[in-house]
Amino acid sequence: MKNLILIFVILFFSACSSKYINIKTQYSKDIAMNKNNSAFTFIAINKIYRRPTGIATFPDGGKSTQEYFDVAVYYYDIKNKKLNRIVDLNNLTQLFPKDSAYFLTKFAFYNSMIYYKIPSATEYNIREAKKKRSNPKGEIDKAVEYVSKIHAYNLTSKENLELVSLPSDIKWSEYNYEQKKKLKNSYLNKVPMSDWNIILKNIYPQSKRIYMEYIIQARKGSALEAIYEQIAPSFNREDIQYILKEMEDYKQDLYNEYKTNSDGPYRESLKRERYENYVKYMKNTKNRFLKMNLIE
Repeated sequence: MKNLILIFVILFFSACSSKYINIKTQYSKDIAMNKNNSAFTFIAINKIYRRPTGIATFPDGGKSTQEYFDVAVYYYDIKNKKLNRIVDLNNLTQLFPKDSAYFLTKFAFYNSMIYYKIPSATEYNIREAKKKRSNPKGEIDKAVEYVSKIHAYNLTSKENLELVSLPSDIKWSEYNYEQKKKLKNSYLNKVPMSDWNIILKNIYPQSKRIYMEYIIQARKGSALEAIYEQIAPSFNREDIQYILKEMEDYKQDLYNEYKTNSDGPYRESLKRERYENYVKYMKNTKNRFLKMNLIE
């Protein structure tokens, strides 16, 4: 019996979450441009999470551990390439813990104002929010009242206003896939993580060695970009030498795995592709270190 308990404990603790974080940024369905196409507004949701590992991934892939969730209305100034956080919406997360309501928010530019309308809470939203002991009833009622109204942000006075009426000729945003794709690729995908208020050492601090592992293991994505932006500049010569040596060893392991493959031609082609991609990644990493003046 004791052995069974020990086995259960080992399996339980091995079924936790990965030590590596992932960062995911999502945007509202609509992104509204102003009249002269010099700025646009939208909602962004930023999440930091760790994927499940071990038996926690069964039977349906498991549930990620969320470390950070942030939602806000943003205004992007194209001329100055500047992201501005104008309205914090984290007071609504008790009512809308998921993403759908934020995705369906409508926007409109009108003179110096940005109008926005978040979908009203459903009876289901309210009932589920009140079930949770961590959600004070008063806060939920405030959130319900907030989303029942239309708001506007005054770009001149920097005030967030609650509206009684709307201009008769206001034009709400409409979904435009091509426009959204262009704005993401041209501007939003280039915004530094720190401009989204994502500071790794404040949100989910890790050791220098683990930060290095993201680079060595080619853990691509926003987390890796945040490490290059916020952590890598503090690396010294010994740190870089360690990373490059570990990358050489990692590359050799991939090469050996590819060359000693006995799983058939399909598996062999996958392992060869993985090895070749890592060789390219190593070259790009060295170039990146060079541009950052971390190597000569």
